[in-house]
Amino acid sequence: MKKLSRKLLTFVLLATLLSCKCYLQQLPTQLVYVDSNCIAMIPDYLPAVTVLGNCDDDVVTQTPPAGTIMDEPYGTVTIKAIDEFQNADSIVFDIIRVDNIAPVLTMDTTLINAYVPPVSVDSMILVTITGPGDAGTFGALTKPGKHVVIMDDRQFNKYMQ
Repeated sequence: MKKLSRKLLTFVLLATLLSCKCYLQQLPTQLVYVDSNCIAMIPDYLPAVTVLGNCDDDVVTQTPPAGTIMDEPYGTVTIKAIDEFQNADSIVFDIIRVDNIAPVLTMDTTLINAYVPPVSVDSMILVTITGPGDAGTFGALTKPGKHVVIMDDRQFNKYMQ
């Protein structure tokens, strides 16, 4: 009975070692913050991942690698672990580029205090144009806050603006 138990235990251990599968701990969506130059570089997520498996020689890679500049507002990162028996596991998680620093507006207050009232005059200036085809009256009427232009070409066509 002991021999059978040992053989069974040896078989289970051997089968386990030969089917050494790496299991990666999952990561939630990650936020990648832009720096002062509005550049978001993908960080190294490998230290945040735990590889569980029967083999110690696991190779763990990250795609895109750490230091890659994010060109798009959203992306994905793949982390893959592979052991010496070519058993592999991978996880894919989302990354979001974030700028959480709002722009700050400042204003020169001397512009606010430098009030200059508009210049307006109540007057009517008439200019008479004489000549073939050009005859008419041109007037510019200025009212407070408005400027009205009146033209009359003596054909009773008037233009007001």
